[in-house]
Amino acid sequence: MRRSIRTGRSTGEVISSFAFALVGLWLMSGAASTSDVLIRLLLGICALACFAGAFRFQIARLVDKVRSHLHDGENGNP
Repeated sequence: MRRSIRTGRSTGEVISSFAFALVGLWLMSGAASTSDVLIRLLLGICALACFAGAFRFQIARLVDKVRSHLHDGENGNP
């Protein structure tokens, strides 16, 4: 697959992120429309997992920044 020069992500990665986000929205709407607490909780957890999947590249970038910041702090670098 070809990678975008701007984002560095392939078309398939963008499509899967979009699909994760749509399924997350669908699950959240399902959780909001039921009165059963257990089903609402499970659908909400699944929706959060889908949103994490949709934003996996941004989450990984944030984790890398935090790790490098913590590593620089250990070495005495500002």
